[in-house]
Amino acid sequence: MFKRSRLKNFDFILLLTAVLIFSIGLAFLYSATKEHSYSFGGILPHNFLIRQIIWFAIGLFIGLIILMVDYKKWLELAYPLYGVNLLLLVLVLGLGQTKFGAQRWISFGAIGFQPAEFSKLVIIFVLARYLSQKETTGSLSLSWRAGSNGGKVLVSSFLLVMIPFLLIVKQPDLGTALTLIPVLFAVLYIWGAPLRTLVLIFVAGVVSTPLLWQILKSYQKRRILVFLNPNMDPLGAGYTIIQSKIAIGSGKLFGKKFN
Repeated sequence: MFKRSRLKNFDFILLLTAVLIFSIGLAFLYSATKEHSYSFGGILPHNFLIRQIIWFAIGLFIGLIILMVDYKKWLELAYPLYGVNLLLLVLVLGLGQTKFGAQRWISFGAIGFQPAEFSKLVIIFVLARYLSQKETTGSLSLSWRAGSNGGKVLVSSFLLVMIPFLLIVKQPDLGTALTLIPVLFAVLYIWGAPLRTLVLIFVAGVVSTPLLWQILKSYQKRRILVFLNPNMDPLGAGYTIIQSKIAIGSGKLFGKKFN
């Protein structure tokens, strides 16, 4: 049963911000598509608005369900959810649908989802559960100097993230996989990991970039190079970036009027 007391700690400003951003985006979408009569991938322009509203409503409903459950219950389910997520990431490699050269989607009838997106939330849960079970003295930096098992905790935390990270890279979906890294660093920092240690690990990752470059697929290398220089492929991978610059240059600071 929903407890009204939980509303006292509910972040209404965050909710209103999300609704405002959604409303602005919906207005932009309407302005950009209302004069077009042709379809986009078989979807008529006005249906874009309906689809966005439906998905936003579904998101709010799911958010309400999550709010009804005590967050401690979610932490208790962290390890089972982590296991289910790994299973889905393995299944998608064999049974998933391939779109745009990547095998990322699992479909149940008309409903499809990406297990990699599910990983972002699960990683937060499992790290919070794992780290909450490890005792620290004030912060990890203090217990670290005292000869605690801080190093083992860091290694274990990285392993928890690296397993889904590698499975997502295998799809391949490097962009989504990379989003797990800042999540890991943020949770470790909040828990009490020494900032100096995290910075050293980050620097080590940057230094190893040439090695990582060699194992990237050709399309991934091209995507990075085009991001740095869109004019390398103005009609292909760089088209969106170039058009974005043109739009910003055309609209300037305040943009063009709402159509």
